Amino acid sequence: MSQHEHNFANPTPAGLIGLSVACFTLFALLTGRVPHEVLPILATWQFGAFVAQIITAVIELRDKNIAGGNVFTYFASFFCFTGGLESLTKYYLSTNGLPFSAAVDGYAWLVLAIATTLLTPAFLAGSSVLFAGLITADIAIWAVALMDLKVIAPTIGAPTAGWFLLFLGIIGLYLAGGTVLNTVFKKTILPLGKPIIKVD
Repeated sequence: MSQHEHNFANPTPAGLIGLSVACFTLFALLTGRVPHEVLPILATWQFGAFVAQIITAVIELRDKNIAGGNVFTYFASFFCFTGGLESLTKYYLSTNGLPFSAAVDGYAWLVLAIATTLLTPAFLAGSSVLFAGLITADIAIWAVALMDLKVIAPTIGAPTAGWFLLFLGIIGLYLAGGTVLNTVFKKTILPLGKPIIKVD
């Protein structure tokens, strides 16, 4: 079975829409368009994104799509599920005046930045638009990691991460729309880009 054959219909558009929801809402938070008091509501959206991405991940892994399946799995697990739990935890602790430190975040984000960067070349064999999305993800995740590690200032890290997450969300929506429309109409409605590297 090829990496693009599915026992179910292709779940990737739903996973990409979940990713886009997470990206757009985090863009709003990181660029100061919404206050930090939105954290409990943000968490609910992150949990919704988790559901869409984990379903996509399981189906992609079953269909032997090692790159897409694994990326969806850890995006769902850490960016959405853990992110949602952390949003709720930070909000609860801060509103109740309880002391806490999020100093460990930078180290976790560093793992995610390194992992995403290492896996990005695998997407050279797929859609060039998807590969561009992975590059924007790399930049956003590195910005968060370096900001949380206090290597760069939040005035640089937060807007950089926010804007690149917005770009990733837009790319995700485009890919979701293109995948569904091109499949339904059996022709290219929205071009998704050819592979940069062909793998036999």
